[in-house]
Parts: sequence; structure tokens; C-alpha cells
Amino acid sequence: MALSQHEMFEKLLDQLDLAADVRQDPSLTSGTVQNVTIHEQSRRYDFTLGFDAILPFQTFNAIATKLPLVFQQIAATDLSVVVTQPTITDELLAQYWQYVVTHAEIGTGIVRELCEKQVPTLENDRAVIKTENEQIRQYLIQQGLGKLEETYRQVGFSGLRMQAEVDEEQAAQSMAAFQAQRAEETAKMAKAAAEVVKQQAAKQKQVQTDGPVQMGRQMKMTDAPQQMVTITQEERSVTVEGYVFDVEVRELRSKRQLLIFKVTDYSSSFIAKKFSNGPEDEAMFARIQKGQWLRVRGSV
Repeated sequence: MALSQHEMFEKLLDQLDLAADVRQDPSLTSGTVQNVTIHEQSRRYDFTLGFDAILPFQTFNAIATKLPLVFQQIAATDLSVVVTQPTITDELLAQYWQYVVTHAEIGTGIVRELCEKQVPTLENDRAVIKTENEQIRQYLIQQGLGKLEETYRQVGFSGLRMQAEVDEEQAAQSMAAFQAQRAEETAKMAKAAAEVVKQQAAKQKQVQTDGPVQMGRQMKMTDAPQQMVTITQEERSVTVEGYVFDVEVRELRSKRQLLIFKVTDYSSSFIAKKFSNGPEDEAMFARIQKGQWLRVRGSV
């Protein structure tokens, strides 16, 4: 059963369980899971999401914040965004700036301090950062601009070029305004992150209380799951894992039950089926719910 890239994106949004106002953002209607690379040894999922336009920062940040939290019991995650029609504005540059500076892995204190005191502005289709003198401008070019450009590209600002210019007056004027904006955004982001952590902790506590869902023969730790997209023919025994997005339990004439659920690892998807072999299996069937992450082994 093949899901389209947009359908896989919708299942990912279901798993992230975003707030209603974020989920209803019209900018998400064009969303797709363009690619997911699963690194089995390092246990990392690299997601590439596609959109028609650059997302409002609050929407992007909600996804970027929730993704590692939802997957923390499964694997580490990395997120990049590809936009087909990136319209870059001063407002979007400013909204994403603090995130870009934080994630650009700038090692030098001078460059980081300079970036934290201002926001870039668009001039002739380039994002311009002002510096107080030529020496700092050269240092910024060598130590920071490339990393900042790359981080902007990773969040959807494809084709953006950055430039450093000396302008003492403008740099001084922007400092006070940016610091006020930064304080407000930091407070909002901290509040949102705290709420996400609280919700995730509550869900994890519930999972620990109920215990694991396990049926059939116990799988070995050496049974590494295959990426679903790589399974192209019948196999006697294969292990996969993924997000459950549909569950049905049917009562048969023989009084046995048939469990049918659909699962995706965002590279492809499968339908899994299992017949019950007694009350214990039926009790376990009742615990399998939409939104869980399950590992499954069987024939294809």
C-alpha cells in the first residue's frame, strides 16, 4: 500500500500532534515528506519536508520543536525544508534569525555576539549584516556567513546570499529594537517548549504505566528493521517499524479476532494482519492504537 508524499506528511502531522491553530495553518496544505533517510547504526531519521512557500516561523518552530521530542524513544532526528517558491522578506528573515544563529554552530564569540545584536536586512536580494569596522566585517565573512547561509537554506530560504557591510550608525540603531524583539520571542519560545515537554512527559508516563505492547515470538536485538521502501518482493521474514495511522479489529465467525493495522516509516507503508490465539492476544489487540510506534516482524 503506497502513500503519496502528501499523505505521508499528513500522517507525520498526526504523529506530531500539533496544536490546533498550527495544524490549521494554510501553509501546511502543500506539505510533503520529500525524503526520509534512516541511519540504522546511528539511529537517526533525516526528514526532508517540502512546501510551496516558506513557512511562518511559529509554524516551522512548532514542527522543529515537536519532532525530536516525539521521536526521542525511537531515534535522533534531523530536519530540512525545501521550498518551491521561496519569497524572502525582511519579516521572514527577522522571524527565523534567532533560530538560524542558534543552529548555525558558530564557534566564535565575536561573531555570535554580533549576530545577536542585530537582524539582517534585504538589500538587492541579499541579506546584509552591518559591522562596526572593516576588521570585524572580514572576520564575519571568514567565520560566520557561510554557516548562516547554509542554515537559512536548510529551513527553506534556498538561493539566499548573505553579505557583510560596514555601517556603524545603522548597526547601533537596530540593536535596541532587536533586543526587545528577541526578549519577547525568547519568552514565547520558552513557554511553548515547556508546554511541549510537559505534554510529552505525560504521554511517556502513560506508556510506562501500561507496559509495552508485545505479541508473538520475542524479537532479538539484532533484528534491525528494514526501511520499508527497500522491500520490493516477497520475503519469509522481515522486520519493520513505524507510525500506526489506522487500526481495525474484526470479529470472525470462529469467534477469533483479526487485527489489521497500517504502519509507515515515512519512506513507504504496509498493512499488517494478525489472528488472535486466545484472550491474551485479544487484550493486546485492544491496546494497539492509532499514533503508536511499533516494530513488526513477519512475512511479506
